[in-house]
Amino acid sequence: AAAGAGAAAQIHPQQQQQQHVEIRVPVHAVVLAGFSEYFKSLICSWSGNLNRTLTLDVGVGDAAAAERMVEFMYTGKLPAAAPPEELLKMIRLADQYQVTRFLAAASSSFESLPLCDVNLSVVLEVFNLPQLMLDAPEMSRVITKAKAKLLDLYGGLEKVMMHDTDSQGLITFYDVPYVTRPNTSRTFVWQ
Repeated sequence: AAAGAGAAAQIHPQQQQQQHVEIRVPVHAVVLAGFSEYFKSLICSWSGNLNRTLTLDVGVGDAAAAERMVEFMYTGKLPAAAPPEELLKMIRLADQYQVTRFLAAASSSFESLPLCDVNLSVVLEVFNLPQLMLDAPEMSRVITKAKAKLLDLYGGLEKVMMHDTDSQGLITFYDVPYVTRPNTSRTFVWQ
């Protein structure tokens, strides 16, 4: 039995990402509806017994961000000094559940991060978000910070892309469809 418990505790990281965790947090429906059009429409569609449970199906890696979203709905505050990776998770959840004030707050916190706290993988994650999400007005601050980090790291991106060594470093670091060398079918568009 002890060997079985040890084997169960050794979950491959890829499997761990696919697992889900259940965290029950009591939340008032009026709070959810007041902060989110998604929850508002869901709650307004209820009929009969209004004593219901809403479930947010998030991965293990997003559980803390989901809890921060609920905390924000009650306090109006984000945790101080949240790392950029956590802020991006909050931003994704805020967009997914249409919690616009949470999205604005997380975007503002991301904007206020020192450039040294934002790494290239975070920048590339930002630019790998769905275009519809990147077009949201609240995301302009996040995009501006990501562009500033690219400029800090590489100077003018066009200049970097013309130098094979630098562009290969950027491209091979993370395979993002819109970051590539010139003369290919994929392009990077600055707004």
